[in-house]
Amino acid sequence: MEKDGNYILQAELPGFAKEDINIDLKNDVLTISASHKEEKKEEDKETKYLRRERRESSYSRSFRVANVTPEDISASYENGVLEVTFPKRDKLPEKEAQRIAIK
Repeated sequence: MEKDGNYILQAELPGFAKEDINIDLKNDVLTISASHKEEKKEEDKETKYLRRERRESSYSRSFRVANVTPEDISASYENGVLEVTFPKRDKLPEKEAQRIAIK
C-alpha cells in the first residue's frame, strides 16, 4: 500500500509475540521472519494421565526494496498485524564526501 509518499507493508502474524518477530535489511532485501515454539503439559497423578503438546510456527517473507536504509524503516505490531513503513524514493539523497583514513 502507498500512503503519503511512503510504502506501508502489512503482515498478519496472529499468535506471535512482538519478541518472536525479526525484520532485517540486507542488499536491498527486506526480510520479515517470525518463529514461535510452545509446549503444553498436563499431568494428573491420581489417574496417571499425562498429555504433552508441542507446537512450532514459523513465517518468512522477503521483499526487494530500493534506496532504503535501516534508519528509514519503522515498524509497529498490534493485534496480530505487523505494519512496516518506509519511504518511496527513486534514489538515496546524496551525502557529502567522507574522508577515509589511510592506515
